[in-house]
Amino acid sequence: MQIIAILCTFFTVLGTLSAQSATYTQAQVTEFANKELIPVVQMVMGATTPYPEVNDRVNKQTMLISRRFKGKPTNNVVIQTVYTRVSKFVAGSSRINEKGNPELTLYVPAIMDNWAGNRSHIIYIIMHERDHLTELIPNRKDGISLEIETHIHALTTQHVVVPLKEKYGVTLSQDEQRHYDAWVRAGRTEKSPVWKESIKTLLTRGLPSFK
Repeated sequence: MQIIAILCTFFTVLGTLSAQSATYTQAQVTEFANKELIPVVQMVMGATTPYPEVNDRVNKQTMLISRRFKGKPTNNVVIQTVYTRVSKFVAGSSRINEKGNPELTLYVPAIMDNWAGNRSHIIYIIMHERDHLTELIPNRKDGISLEIETHIHALTTQHVVVPLKEKYGVTLSQDEQRHYDAWVRAGRTEKSPVWKESIKTLLTRGLPSFK
């Protein structure tokens, strides 16, 4: 996998980062990426996770992304060994790269800050960015949108978090548990003010520039 610097378009925001982020050596970041992150990326992108519902969603995402981008590669993943300058809370982003291809980026230090040995957390980040790519509009410049994030987080929560929690009994990370609890309180609909407020709180906490 290539490591390049990019400009972010959409973001996966983590809401539980401590005020003072940990500092990692390059060796620690590289080890984490090779041992924990890349194997999960390969499972998700290959639709070979232990969870059939997640794999089905991966295949559906691939079809939607391929259709939207007219057959261009759907598996471009960039591993960044530094935080994005946007915010240390940002663990993933999605965009259209210079070649016009859909692409997602994972920011290793941000993922490490919230790592508790739970690979489902990485699955969520990847799947959320892929959900963005299924509906990404070329040349859109309006930045972070509460409406878009409310919708996309609903997709990822319903298709990933719900089966992991309810069918497989996976112990969720704090962030995904928060999504699940809000989704249930909202009656499992993105139209609920409860759901929208939970995403607004997440964005406000994670992105200082978000209003």
